[in-house]
Amino acid sequence: MATSGNQIRQTFEAGADLSAKKSTFVIVTNAAERTVNTPAAGAKVDGVLLNDPGAAGRAAAVAVFGRVKVVAGAAIALGAEIQSDAQGRAITATGTNIRLGKTTEAATAAGQLITIDFYPGGNAA
Repeated sequence: MATSGNQIRQTFEAGADLSAKKSTFVIVTNAAERTVNTPAAGAKVDGVLLNDPGAAGRAAAVAVFGRVKVVAGAAIALGAEIQSDAQGRAITATGTNIRLGKTTEAATAAGQLITIDFYPGGNAA
């Protein structure tokens, strides 16, 4: 069962409709306006979306540090380092992609909600 733990949260502005993106990774795309969107696959991210803003300009609650729930993009082993896929979901890290955290439970399939320890800013491979 996916759980949350100690977190640092910040509120940003959704850069698009993120209503289907709760518990996925996001990236700040406009620092001046503090907007967030879905990141590119394997890229650095700024946090995990905690709510589901339905339009651009709505408040987006983001965990920027801590133990969080994320949507898996594929099966992932317990203790695996993870990266983002193109939809902002967690997948097993490969190659030189940025490591965003470590799983505290396994995922058996895409779409499953799992717990990770999120690394703020990510770590290079």
